[in-house]
Amino acid sequence: MPEPDTDAILRQLPYNWTSDEAEQIKALFSRLRPAVPDTVARKLWRYWQFHSKDEALFSEDKENIALILHARAYGERVPDAGDKNYGGNYLKITATFWGRCCPGASPGGLALPCRQMFLQG
Repeated sequence: MPEPDTDAILRQLPYNWTSDEAEQIKALFSRLRPAVPDTVARKLWRYWQFHSKDEALFSEDKENIALILHARAYGERVPDAGDKNYGGNYLKITATFWGRCCPGASPGGLALPCRQMFLQG
């Protein structure tokens, strides 16, 4: 469940968040994994797409991947590996990361143990 100081941020449109507010929601996302509420994941995804879709949102690949998986699970349009945009290129580039963690898996078709690892942290 969101914390009181983040409730007000989550009531706003993510397009209007300041960078400090986004940092609070990023920290909340990380703390709540694997049980991230849809509002947190969807709004953070939308913030990423509006403000910085041409760069990683988190410094760690596994956090970016977890956000992509959560957003996809909640029905957001997310890129597929190889799409002609930053997200697609990001997923394609991190395929070696996927291969080390989950041989035979890809961001679009993770095996259950791999999904659990990324959703849980």
